[in-house]
Amino acid sequence: MVAVVSNIAHYSHTARALSRAGRLAAFVAPWLLLDNEPSPWWLPSLYRRKFESRRYKGIQRSAVHRCYSPELIRKAAGQIGCARYFETDSLFDLLAKRRLQSVDGWRTVHFVYGTGLACARLARSRGATVVCDARHEHVLFVESLMQAEGQRLGLPVPVQSRRYTERMQSQLDASDHLVVPSEYAKRTFVPYGFARERIHVVPYGADLARFSVKPKKPGKRLQLLFVGYLSLRKGILHLLDAIARLKTGAVELTCVGQIEPTISRLIERHSVKFVHYPTIPNGDLPGLYQAADLMVLPSLADSYGLVVLEALATGTPVLTTTSTGAAELVSHGVNGFIVAPGSADQLACAIAQFLDDATLAASMAREAHIVPSRLSWDRYEADIEAIYTTGFGASCELNRSLAC
Repeated sequence: MVAVVSNIAHYSHTARALSRAGRLAAFVAPWLLLDNEPSPWWLPSLYRRKFESRRYKGIQRSAVHRCYSPELIRKAAGQIGCARYFETDSLFDLLAKRRLQSVDGWRTVHFVYGTGLACARLARSRGATVVCDARHEHVLFVESLMQAEGQRLGLPVPVQSRRYTERMQSQLDASDHLVVPSEYAKRTFVPYGFARERIHVVPYGADLARFSVKPKKPGKRLQLLFVGYLSLRKGILHLLDAIARLKTGAVELTCVGQIEPTISRLIERHSVKFVHYPTIPNGDLPGLYQAADLMVLPSLADSYGLVVLEALATGTPVLTTTSTGAAELVSHGVNGFIVAPGSADQLACAIAQFLDDATLAASMAREAHIVPSRLSWDRYEADIEAIYTTGFGASCELNRSLAC
């Protein structure tokens, strides 16, 4: 039996897969709605709509343990500009450990990277198996990359605290297996000592009922869309530089996501202006994808990039980089473009080609949705269930513990 620990809403699909297989002992989660539970009446309309995106059916209700306070603290801190994600992740971890101490029968803990050290250590103390669901690349890989980018721009080197780095590394050291969303993500762990055979790739899925193809209305300007944290890591500055090099008024950029404080002044001073939505209800995302001509995710490091899959599902071609796990879904020149990370020149060339070749753009739009048709959340859940049914390919003793 498995205890799933996650403060990220879409990992509810992991819990649902194990619940369906009769293997879910506990699911420690943030705020979410199960089956026909009503949305909190006291929330403002915008937040009730956002909350609806966290409705998950088919999870054994008695196994769910919800931890509300970490998210409330994070949201409140974010409103006053002093969010400390690491501290709230640690609080969630400690609360989750307390929940698990009161639950019997689990022999595996499956936690999301960044939020499960206390739970992993509890599992170790009980001789249980520990599975880390690594939604990010290896912490040292990302740190090295971000230091180089900060130095290039002359910014204060964005380094996490030693405490944070040690905590992230300790989670890996405590884990028997990793689950990662892409081959790209897998490659970032191997050089730091995690055995390749203990890393298992399970790509994310998309809600294909929500993210669907609709005919696009031709406009006077090429509509580019960026969805994600407007940060160094996501490559937003390279995208703005690329658009500036086009020297054309035929492109309009829409960005959805908060701006990283470190680079807010660089963005404000940039010659390229864009339509900006700091936050929108998740239910409004499909319409934005459907209205876009080209989705751009120019990340320097992105273990997957779920937005790529969602865009493709709406028939929107994607421009991304080789350092994005979801680039494994993109065929260069067929349903999008793949360029080198950190290259404004290559981004500009790809956008210009899409802008100048209407035949190519139409062909890419037709091809875009073909790949996501095979990558639903149902497929993701089946893959999770399969690795727990067949074992993770380790020793027979470990396989027996996973199968319990």
